[in-house]
Amino acid sequence: MILVSYDIDKAIYLSDRIIVLFDRLGIFKKVIDVSLSCPQERSDPRSMES
Repeated sequence: MILVSYDIDKAIYLSDRIIVLFDRLGIFKKVIDVSLSCPQERSDPRSMES
């Protein structure tokens, strides 16, 4: 599933991997692996470290 979001907290909470795109042409700028346990807990302090 691909989720497009401008909400960083939501992206971290819902994702296993976050892909940051350049503003044009859909080119990957950065790929970030989210290393939190599944299912993720919003109260996990590690979710705020990313």
